[in-house]
Amino acid sequence: MFDSMCSDLAGIKKAAEEAKTCLVVTHPGSETISNQEKGAADLSEQLSQANEQLSVKTNELENYCRRAPQSTDTRKYFF
Repeated sequence: MFDSMCSDLAGIKKAAEEAKTCLVVTHPGSETISNQEKGAADLSEQLSQANEQLSVKTNELENYCRRAPQSTDTRKYFF
C-alpha cells in the first residue's frame, strides 16, 4: 500500500510539473491567443486537480504513518 501511494504521488507530481511547464512555455505564432488562453485554462484546471490529488494522497500517507507505530505497539501485547 505504501509503495502504491508513493507511486501515485510520483505520478501526480510529474503531471503537475508537466502542466506547469506547459503554462510557462509558449510557441509564438503557432496558435491564436484564444487557443492559448483556453489551453492555459485547461492546464490550470489539470494542475489544480493534480494538487488536490497530491493533498489527498499526502494526507493518506500521513495517516498511514501515524497508525504504523501504533499497530506495531499493539502487536506486542498480543504475542
